[in-house]
Amino acid sequence: MGKVLRMTGVMHRTVANAHKKTSLLSEALNELKDETGIDFYKVITGDEKENKRLKFKHYQEKLLEG
Repeated sequence: MGKVLRMTGVMHRTVANAHKKTSLLSEALNELKDETGIDFYKVITGDEKENKRLKFKHYQEKLLEG
């Protein structure tokens, strides 16, 4: 078994800050999903089905603009 390191205050803050950034990003993506119906996390990760949904949504918006 490897050596176990105690978490220092600096390490603790670093982990907390990283978690804070991740949770803020997740919140923002969830809000976008609620507003638009598009899961932008899936779009970012390259999901083809979600990309098609986004392109179709853009197409519909262009049609409505005239």
